Amino acid sequence: MNTLGRFYDALKIALDMLFYKDQYLIFNETDNHVSELSISHKIGHYLSLCIDEYDVDCEYNRDLADSKKNKANELIRPDIIVHRRGCNSSNFVVIEVKPWWNDNAEEDIKKLAEMTEENGRFEYDYGCSIIITKNRYDVTATILSKGDIIERNIKI
Repeated sequence: MNTLGRFYDALKIALDMLFYKDQYLIFNETDNHVSELSISHKIGHYLSLCIDEYDVDCEYNRDLADSKKNKANELIRPDIIVHRRGCNSSNFVVIEVKPWWNDNAEEDIKKLAEMTEENGRFEYDYGCSIIITKNRYDVTATILSKGDIIERNIKI
Protein backbone atom coordinates (compact mmCIF):
# COMPACT_ATOMS: atom_id res chain seq x y z
CA MET A 1 0.00 0.00 0.00
CA ASN A 2 2.88 2.39 -0.54
CA THR A 3 1.53 3.75 -3.81
CA LEU A 4 -1.21 6.25 -4.46
CA GLY A 5 -2.76 3.94 -7.07
CA ARG A 6 -3.21 1.15 -4.53
CA PHE A 7 -4.74 3.64 -2.09
CA TYR A 8 -7.23 4.77 -4.78
CA ASP A 9 -8.20 1.12 -5.32
CA ALA A 10 -8.80 0.60 -1.58
CA LEU A 11 -10.69 3.90 -1.28
CA LYS A 12 -12.93 3.00 -4.22
CA ILE A 13 -13.85 -0.31 -2.56
CA ALA A 14 -14.46 1.43 0.78
CA LEU A 15 -16.75 4.01 -0.85
CA ASP A 16 -18.60 1.31 -2.80
CA MET A 17 -19.21 -0.53 0.47
CA LEU A 18 -20.31 2.67 2.23
CA PHE A 19 -22.91 3.44 -0.42
CA TYR A 20 -24.06 -0.18 -0.66
CA LYS A 21 -24.34 -0.92 3.06
CA ASP A 22 -24.77 2.48 4.70
CA GLN A 23 -26.71 4.67 2.29
CA TYR A 24 -29.03 5.66 5.15
CA LEU A 25 -26.15 7.53 6.81
CA ILE A 26 -25.68 9.69 3.73
CA PHE A 27 -29.18 10.30 2.47
CA ASN A 28 -32.58 8.75 3.02
CA GLU A 29 -36.18 9.32 2.00
CA THR A 30 -36.75 11.99 4.66
CA ASP A 31 -33.66 13.93 3.53
CA ASN A 32 -32.16 13.40 6.96
CA HIS A 33 -28.56 12.58 7.59
CA VAL A 34 -26.39 11.66 10.53
CA SER A 35 -23.13 13.03 11.86
CA GLU A 36 -20.13 13.31 9.58
CA LEU A 37 -18.30 11.19 12.17
CA SER A 38 -20.55 8.21 11.43
CA ILE A 39 -19.65 8.37 7.75
CA SER A 40 -15.93 8.83 8.45
CA HIS A 41 -15.98 5.88 10.82
CA LYS A 42 -17.56 3.62 8.20
CA ILE A 43 -15.09 4.69 5.50
CA GLY A 44 -12.23 4.03 7.94
CA HIS A 45 -13.66 0.62 8.81
CA TYR A 46 -14.02 -0.38 5.15
CA LEU A 47 -10.53 0.93 4.36
CA SER A 48 -9.13 -1.21 7.17
CA LEU A 49 -10.62 -4.28 5.49
CA CYS A 50 -8.66 -3.43 2.33
CA ILE A 51 -5.38 -2.34 3.90
CA ASP A 52 -3.37 -4.70 6.05
CA GLU A 53 0.13 -3.19 5.99
CA TYR A 54 -0.93 -0.04 7.87
CA ASP A 55 -3.21 0.84 10.76
CA VAL A 56 -6.37 2.75 9.85
CA ASP A 57 -7.65 4.99 12.64
CA CYS A 58 -10.45 7.53 12.94
CA GLU A 59 -10.22 10.73 15.00
CA TYR A 60 -6.64 9.84 15.99
CA ASN A 61 -5.39 12.75 18.10
CA ARG A 62 -1.85 11.63 18.99
CA ASP A 63 1.52 12.61 17.56
CA LEU A 64 3.62 9.86 19.07
CA ALA A 65 3.31 10.58 22.84
CA ASP A 66 1.99 14.12 22.42
CA SER A 67 -1.35 15.58 21.44
CA LYS A 68 -1.63 16.31 17.73
CA LYS A 69 -1.46 20.10 17.27
CA ASN A 70 -1.21 22.37 14.26
CA LYS A 71 1.17 25.33 13.84
CA ALA A 72 -1.27 27.55 15.76
CA ASN A 73 -0.92 25.09 18.68
CA GLU A 74 -4.58 24.01 18.32
CA LEU A 75 -5.55 20.40 18.93
CA ILE A 76 -6.46 18.55 15.73
CA ARG A 77 -8.14 15.23 15.01
CA PRO A 78 -7.97 14.05 11.42
CA ASP A 79 -11.08 12.15 10.32
CA ILE A 80 -9.07 9.11 9.16
CA ILE A 81 -5.39 8.30 9.02
CA VAL A 82 -3.53 5.42 7.39
CA HIS A 83 -0.28 5.02 9.31
CA ARG A 84 1.78 2.85 11.60
CA ARG A 85 1.01 3.66 15.20
CA GLY A 86 3.94 5.01 17.19
CA CYS A 87 6.10 5.75 14.15
CA ASN A 88 6.07 9.20 12.50
CA SER A 89 8.07 8.03 9.50
CA SER A 90 5.26 5.75 8.32
CA ASN A 91 2.38 8.19 7.99
CA PHE A 92 0.95 7.26 4.61
CA VAL A 93 -2.26 9.27 4.18
CA VAL A 94 -4.43 11.63 6.23
CA ILE A 95 -8.08 11.90 5.18
CA GLU A 96 -10.72 14.55 5.78
CA VAL A 97 -14.34 13.78 4.88
CA LYS A 98 -17.05 16.30 4.06
CA PRO A 99 -20.61 15.15 3.35
CA TRP A 100 -22.87 16.97 0.91
CA TRP A 101 -24.50 19.11 3.62
CA ASN A 102 -21.21 20.61 4.85
CA ASP A 103 -19.49 22.91 2.37
CA ASN A 104 -16.39 23.78 4.42
CA ALA A 105 -13.92 21.64 2.46
CA GLU A 106 -11.43 24.49 1.97
CA GLU A 107 -10.61 24.39 5.70
CA ASP A 108 -9.86 20.69 5.30
CA ILE A 109 -7.54 21.44 2.37
CA LYS A 110 -5.57 23.90 4.54
CA LYS A 111 -5.34 21.31 7.32
CA LEU A 112 -4.18 18.63 4.88
CA ALA A 113 -1.61 21.00 3.34
CA GLU A 114 -0.01 21.51 6.76
CA MET A 115 -0.08 17.81 7.56
CA THR A 116 1.64 16.87 4.29
CA GLU A 117 4.28 19.64 4.21
CA GLU A 118 7.70 18.46 3.15
CA ASN A 119 9.93 18.36 6.22
CA GLY A 120 6.85 19.22 8.30
CA ARG A 121 6.12 17.86 11.70
CA PHE A 122 3.49 15.26 10.70
CA GLU A 123 5.23 13.65 7.71
CA TYR A 124 2.15 12.33 5.90
CA ASP A 125 2.97 11.30 2.34
CA TYR A 126 -0.50 12.26 1.12
CA GLY A 127 -3.61 14.12 2.15
CA CYS A 128 -7.05 13.30 0.81
CA SER A 129 -10.16 15.46 1.04
CA ILE A 130 -13.26 13.44 0.17
CA ILE A 131 -16.58 15.07 -0.69
CA ILE A 132 -19.42 12.61 -0.07
CA THR A 133 -22.42 13.35 -2.26
CA LYS A 134 -25.88 11.79 -2.34
CA ASN A 135 -24.88 9.81 -5.43
CA ARG A 136 -21.91 7.41 -5.30
CA TYR A 137 -20.74 8.35 -8.79
CA ASP A 138 -20.44 12.04 -7.91
CA VAL A 139 -18.03 11.51 -4.98
CA THR A 140 -14.77 13.41 -5.52
CA ALA A 141 -11.41 13.64 -3.84
CA THR A 142 -8.64 16.20 -3.78
CA ILE A 143 -5.15 14.81 -3.19
CA LEU A 144 -2.24 16.68 -1.65
CA SER A 145 1.43 15.86 -1.33
CA LYS A 146 4.25 17.96 0.08
CA GLY A 147 1.76 20.64 1.09
CA ASP A 148 0.35 21.15 -2.41
CA ILE A 149 -2.67 19.90 -4.32
CA ILE A 150 -1.60 17.33 -6.89
CA GLU A 151 -5.09 16.31 -8.06
CA ARG A 152 -8.32 18.22 -7.58
CA ASN A 153 -11.90 16.91 -7.65
CA ILE A 154 -11.09 13.53 -9.13
CA LYS A 155 -13.80 10.90 -9.32
CA ILE A 156 -13.11 7.98 -7.00
